[in-house]
Amino acid sequence: MLFINFNENFAEQKRYDFLIRSGQIIETFQSNKKLIKDIKEVKFLVNGHQLVGVDLMK
Repeated sequence: MLFINFNENFAEQKRYDFLIRSGQIIETFQSNKKLIKDIKEVKFLVNGHQLVGVDLMK
């Protein structure tokens, strides 16, 4: 399992930017199969709190 933490104020106006960045991160993982072959689950956190309903390995 891989945890990625963002230390920022997760205000509503930042949500769109966050989702763009998280999508880019997942594209990077998916394009590098050597990196993700042993990773079964990726969780995003903001200030240490897990985001609910964000399934990144679909």
